[in-house]
Amino acid sequence: MNILHHLNALRCFEAAARLGSIRAAAEELNVTDGAVSRQVRQLEIYLGLSLFERGHRRISLTDSGTRLAQDVTASFNLLRRANQYLEFDQAKKPIVLAAPASFLLRWLIPRINRLQKALGETPLQLVTWDQQGCNIDSSISVSIRIGSPDSSADVINTAFMQEEFGLVVNPKLLGIPPSNIEEKILKIPRLIPKTRPNIWDQWIEESAVDTFDTPTIGFERMFFTLEAAEAGHGIAIAPRLLVTDSITSGRLVAPFGFISRKGKYYAVTAKWNEENQSVKKVINWFEKVGKEEKNYIQ
Repeated sequence: MNILHHLNALRCFEAAARLGSIRAAAEELNVTDGAVSRQVRQLEIYLGLSLFERGHRRISLTDSGTRLAQDVTASFNLLRRANQYLEFDQAKKPIVLAAPASFLLRWLIPRINRLQKALGETPLQLVTWDQQGCNIDSSISVSIRIGSPDSSADVINTAFMQEEFGLVVNPKLLGIPPSNIEEKILKIPRLIPKTRPNIWDQWIEESAVDTFDTPTIGFERMFFTLEAAEAGHGIAIAPRLLVTDSITSGRLVAPFGFISRKGKYYAVTAKWNEENQSVKKVINWFEKVGKEEKNYIQ
């Protein structure tokens, strides 16, 4: 005889014994009354003992049932306590969020207090990561991917914002009020990040504007490029998400608007994190804020 082969039945018995009711046990376990009754009856048949005395609407433990319930309830209490310890340890473990440096600096860090509030007491750690598919790394909880979803079968992709881009410039370079915008734009140096060397060609092709033939200034990263644009050193092609705050504050303007692209922003997590409550909070936060800002900037 090995009673551990009947853990589901023991669970039903323990709940019914502790609560004194088949119906209450069924509600706690989120199953039907009949399912609990069947599991308990199968356990009685296996043990060759009656565990409950059954009345019209009540059940009471037999002497054998009382002895078994004492040990089984104590064992399940140990398991519940172990589960609480594991949940506490998980809550103390930091959520590691990996994203491109420009995304962190230009969009996420200004909103970091809101994300931390959504996480509660769970620590948050930000790391820069420009590689794709980094969620296969077990040290990373959530990563941000831009463009297409991660094709790996081991990850879950959650889209939270459409990818858009457009020409941005310090409004002082256009005059106040702005005038002869197209003529002035054609005389301003173009700023190009080395991480997106073809961004101007892509924008010209997709926006159907005339080809630009102005001097260029190169920068190592997109966020350097946008800082230079805000300082009035030239014009840049920027992802909308990275300049939303700058446009709202008036540090930059987008005289030709923004073009929607096929790509999106994705929050990516490994499937083994699927039931991690802190990871769920992070992904839900990105979805919520993505919807809010989409409605705000349209």
